[in-house]
Amino acid sequence: MINKKNTNDQWGIKSAGVHIIAVENCTNSCEFCSTSAPFAGKQSYSASSFFPWLDRLFGDTPNPFKDTYIAITGGEPFLHDNIFLFIDEMKKRYPLKKVGVTTNFYWASETKIRDVAPLLKSLGDILISKYPSTVSRIGGEEKFDELVLLLKYLCPHLDVEVTPMINTFIKWDFHTDRQAVLNACCTAFCYMLKADGKLFRCSLAYGLAHRPEYGAIQDLTPERYFDLSKGLDGFSEWSSKYPIDLCQHCTFWKHEFSVWKNFSE
Repeated sequence: MINKKNTNDQWGIKSAGVHIIAVENCTNSCEFCSTSAPFAGKQSYSASSFFPWLDRLFGDTPNPFKDTYIAITGGEPFLHDNIFLFIDEMKKRYPLKKVGVTTNFYWASETKIRDVAPLLKSLGDILISKYPSTVSRIGGEEKFDELVLLLKYLCPHLDVEVTPMINTFIKWDFHTDRQAVLNACCTAFCYMLKADGKLFRCSLAYGLAHRPEYGAIQDLTPERYFDLSKGLDGFSEWSSKYPIDLCQHCTFWKHEFSVWKNFSE
């Protein structure tokens, strides 16, 4: 069985890269999706729409992103109208940056992987989130592993990682009362960049925007994102602060487990 568990350093977490939200929706409808993809609109964006903001992050001004990489995510990136062009344009613009993509592998089949492999030359790594629904759709664990190995064989330049997603998941919720944050969250410093220039400090901060029932929390947590369209003044202070104000109202960092609904649309 092909699995690889990701690890985070408690309180010493550094940026894992800039996560580009290429597309908002997903093929799964997970009740506790950290980015709230089931509640987001079905919209995708061009690579060029991110260039003004990435240019600022990767520029000469000292900041945590000068030596980081680009992770194309969503939603499900392979729902993009032309994810391969998106990858190529991103790599062409930033040739010294490693470009990766996250996917739930819903599209995987032997034929599809053989078709896709030649189009992934600009990609540095691919992170496969292994959901039970995807494994079932593909035809079971053995078939899933075969397809992962085929992808590795056809794309030897790719660093392919598989992260298992179990049927229980860390529940996220928010409260108007402030709480003491006693440990690091698994999404801490998981920066999410929107096409409009808003850079969110974690996936939940981004997902919060799709949940109107948490409107009061959004008003209480201005630190949840930094608007790059207004320049970088104050960026270093914002990016180095942890926990941010959102953490004081979020229960995700507590690692509370709950029943997780995971099914295909």
